[in-house]
Amino acid sequence: MKFQNTDFIENQCVVESDDGLDFRKWSAPVVESAKRADGVSNDFRDPKVWLDKDNRFKMILGSAYFGKPSIQIYESLDLKTWTECGPLYVEESIVGRCIECPDIFELDGQYVMLASIIEKIDGKEKHVTRYHVGEFNNNRFISKRSEIIDFGPSFYAIQTFEGPLGRTAIAWLDSWQDLNKSCAKTFAGAMSLPLTFSLSQNRLRMVPVEAMSDLISSTKILENSQTVERVESSAFAIKAKLARTHLNGLNLKASNSIGDYVQITTEKLDKSYEMVVLISESGEIREYKKAFKLEMAELDIHAVFDRTSLELMFNDYCDRGSFRFYFKEALSTLECYEISEESSIKIEYYYSIWRENGNN
Repeated sequence: MKFQNTDFIENQCVVESDDGLDFRKWSAPVVESAKRADGVSNDFRDPKVWLDKDNRFKMILGSAYFGKPSIQIYESLDLKTWTECGPLYVEESIVGRCIECPDIFELDGQYVMLASIIEKIDGKEKHVTRYHVGEFNNNRFISKRSEIIDFGPSFYAIQTFEGPLGRTAIAWLDSWQDLNKSCAKTFAGAMSLPLTFSLSQNRLRMVPVEAMSDLISSTKILENSQTVERVESSAFAIKAKLARTHLNGLNLKASNSIGDYVQITTEKLDKSYEMVVLISESGEIREYKKAFKLEMAELDIHAVFDRTSLELMFNDYCDRGSFRFYFKEALSTLECYEISEESSIKIEYYYSIWRENGNN
């Protein structure tokens, strides 16, 4: 008997094109939901296809296996006939509905697997994206290290590709909980910054692509005595290097004239540090925290603000948090407190990617 938790049907189909503009859909699915293996749920979607080292095409699908979030794997010689090869990976310790948007790739001599999971936390569904570092052999993945990729609520369904910059990724920058706010603005979320991947001590390091520097319109260095900056554009980045001795009490605050704000602070814990993000929107305050260990002498922070978002990267780009906000007025003021002699803070202002003739 097949494990089912819903009554919808998800098949995998093929469309083809000669020019990338006009597409033809095949008349029948190449992988039918009705023929999935025993134990595989009706959540059966988000195919990722590649040509593997054994000269076979591989396809992974997000699903659940006997009630546990899983990734199913198929293989083919011609992209037409696919053979089911069992689960690539099953989340044994996580309670949840299924995995979505799976991805797997080789990186710096190891394999990295990405899994966006509809988890059940405190009885409620929550969308969480995790990465695993491990081994991939004989259509099975063995996880050696696993971590939540982003401590904010707005980073999901990440997908990667191999390009001239190496392994590059883009995520959906939103959360299901905020869809009503997004749709009220006539769009359903946004895309994250393009990120290049590498491994650092078996942790996933995610750095914005270098091409972002082409968008910089101006830069400014904040001095010790300068604590208030008028924001020149709605897209800007803060790049800070903070001495270890200065990590308790840092306060970066971007706000508008009606009292909405995004605040970033660091705090010293007993044996580690904590990054705290506060978002105050129309009087409602949301708080997000991430404890982290600092191995280096200083902490680097890269915070990229756009019209409705913050992507915060720190700790050598191995930790990050993504956040959406829907302020009625644009951010206009940046406050930076506790700037010490040992620290440096730079602001980069960006052109819009839609600019014409170099104008914002």
